[in-house]
Amino acid sequence: MNKIHKSLITLLFATLLPFTAFAWSKHLIAIDPGHGGSDPGALGPSAPHEGELALRCGLQVRDWIVNQMGGRCNMTRTSNVDVSLSARREYSISWDPWIFCS
Repeated sequence: MNKIHKSLITLLFATLLPFTAFAWSKHLIAIDPGHGGSDPGALGPSAPHEGELALRCGLQVRDWIVNQMGGRCNMTRTSNVDVSLSARREYSISWDPWIFCS
């Protein structure tokens, strides 16, 4: 095997390693579905409010991380409630996540 092939295989493994179940289980992922409660966000012509869409997406991502990747995940909200910006900031500090996705 020549150097280029070895380099490409090494690069491939280095790229995919963070996405293995082992890597996901070591780190906490925090998901912050924005808006919610009294701040529903924008409303499209035929879609739910932005806050509802963000919550649905956040729940699906959480389920994928936990069920498919074996990772750990915290969410700032799991229902249509108000979460202040200061509370979201406090969560990000106290949880100390590897990734904070808002």
